[in-house]
Amino acid sequence: MKPAPSNSPNKMIDPERELPPRLWMRLDQLTPEVSKDILDIYYRTAFREDYTSDYLEQEAEDFARTVPEDLRKQGSTELRIGSRVTAHSKLQVILDLREGELIRFRFDSNLGPNPLAIKVAQGDEIGALFDSLVRQYLDHAGLGTVPGT
Repeated sequence: MKPAPSNSPNKMIDPERELPPRLWMRLDQLTPEVSKDILDIYYRTAFREDYTSDYLEQEAEDFARTVPEDLRKQGSTELRIGSRVTAHSKLQVILDLREGELIRFRFDSNLGPNPLAIKVAQGDEIGALFDSLVRQYLDHAGLGTVPGT
């Protein structure tokens, strides 16, 4: 397994390794560094491969600080970051308390009622790519866990 280029959202890819359909991570592992990597994956999949935020460091600090608070109050939280599909797209973080504080990340295209089929397809494609890259990242970083195992 070789590292992907540093400008790639998928830090390490092992095409031979089969990952579970969904990986979670422990909430206490959500550091600014992990937050930066997750946000970077979001930007590069929801917008374009070479996209990055000028404020990524500060956003990651804020994300790591506010997300745990929000999750403990509400059980889920979201950041309306936008995407190439719509300005209303968001990064959702969902909390599962059944086995401790586990979280997962999800892209939501947030298209509203009666979206155009092409927009739905784009949203589905971005969501699937985001999910796949987050699973690969969590697995490679040793952060991924599957509830019930």
